[in-house]
Amino acid sequence: MSSSSEPEHDDAKAEWDAIEASMGPEPPPNGVPAPEPPPEIKTAELVAQVLGPGFALLAPAWRVSQDEIEALSEAYGAVIDKYFPGGLGAFGVEISAALATLAVIGPRLAMPRKAAPPPAQASPDQADPGQVPPAQPGESKSMLEG
Repeated sequence: MSSSSEPEHDDAKAEWDAIEASMGPEPPPNGVPAPEPPPEIKTAELVAQVLGPGFALLAPAWRVSQDEIEALSEAYGAVIDKYFPGGLGAFGVEISAALATLAVIGPRLAMPRKAAPPPAQASPDQADPGQVPPAQPGESKSMLEG
């Protein structure tokens, strides 16, 4: 081929590249776009989500402040990151389940598990001698009334 056709070839290739660039990225092979990865949560934030309710539930009289929880969370988050450098991603489902359980059950742990029985009414024979028994239907409300 002659050298005069090469510029036409270069022009066509440049035009084709411009068309491809205007079309955007190539779609995935199965036609379904890949899901975006979930936002990464810092380990210290996960630790804080456990420590905050944990202190409030197990030791409310300690009154652990939010600043103290954040300091502990940062320290223990660094330790967890050291021993689990890939993060706790493999445990995300378990951590979410534990947090949901703690949120539901936690406030109820200080409550009695069974409802208190209704107070028993004393019979007139067991009443306090200084107390006037309630009037029965058909009786007058006062012993002085005749």
